[in-house]
Amino acid sequence: MQRYRFLDERKFRFLCEGITLDSSDMEVLDTTLDGLDKKNQMPSRIVDHNQKHGFGQPPRFSGHNVIVTLEKFYSPAKGKMCVASVRADLTATGATPALHINLQSVALDIPQRIELSLRFVLKGLPRLDPTYAVYLHVLRMADGKNFVYYGITRRGWMKRFDEHVLKALREESPLLFHRMLRESCAGRIQQRQGTVQVDDAGTPSSRVLIGTHHVLCAAGLKAEQALEVEEYLVEKYSFGKPLGLNMIPGGNAGITYLHKLKVLPSDKRVVADDEKEDLLRKYVETHPRKGLPNPLIAQRWLDDEYATRVICASEKRLSADQVQKIREAASAGHEVAVIQKMVNINDKRRVQRVIDGKTYSRVRSQA
Repeated sequence: MQRYRFLDERKFRFLCEGITLDSSDMEVLDTTLDGLDKKNQMPSRIVDHNQKHGFGQPPRFSGHNVIVTLEKFYSPAKGKMCVASVRADLTATGATPALHINLQSVALDIPQRIELSLRFVLKGLPRLDPTYAVYLHVLRMADGKNFVYYGITRRGWMKRFDEHVLKALREESPLLFHRMLRESCAGRIQQRQGTVQVDDAGTPSSRVLIGTHHVLCAAGLKAEQALEVEEYLVEKYSFGKPLGLNMIPGGNAGITYLHKLKVLPSDKRVVADDEKEDLLRKYVETHPRKGLPNPLIAQRWLDDEYATRVICASEKRLSADQVQKIREAASAGHEVAVIQKMVNINDKRRVQRVIDGKTYSRVRSQA
């Protein structure tokens, strides 16, 4: 007899590793999904879609987006409690249903919110553990600023966050994400103790962490797919941005960056962020005066010509000429299949992502 009707226990535990959830919490969630299924058959339709399409395009539903929320909290009268609910997101339509998990950090007494596509924890998908995931960690500060960090992993993505915290607090890692974690956690402890300094406007003089937000951006990806997703997100939201905590560009551009820093041999490639993290940490520790992000290189990254040279440097990457031809052909109204032949690319999705601006966005067309 199967324990859960809709939840895939193995995938749930893999994706939620490091989060304080147990079997009783999963039962609460599965019971709520059963109720939702009786209302509109949405969970059953997602499971069926998973079985037919795997990690391909997610299922789409008409109407407002559906968000399933699992919330754990502590009641002085009843102790630890877990509740699940379903609501409609009235601000958006057409997306695949999401799962939000709301927790409270015991040590810091701050909220922790985890977001992922509901389909990733339901039955029907292939195994997750040999694939890659791209994730986002957001550090919310008392002054209203939200700092962001993106990464790639083949392991539990929330387990990676626990590792980041340990490296920040126990090992005093010099990396930017870890430094911000360390400073803001210390600020939160001081705030709870009533010792944090504030200015005339009442704003804390140091970073004070008031919450964390974690998003599984994509999962079930092959290495090249994950690198493309990370490159797009890091370039758009993090590297060189005031609130970005990524110290190098994402994806293949980041691999080329590591080659330029000479911490990674030119014939080697790394994908997961824990591998890149070790290389960056070694670089920072052996070049304490240079530090990272290197202001000169970060400033040069804002230059489109420099970014184009970095992004298109590898033999496995599209050339700037290919990118330009794809854009010109798409503007002329050619079908993707025709464009593939024009630029000699076998992967239709690779061409489509260039057309959609999801990859090679920094590569500028030549005048």
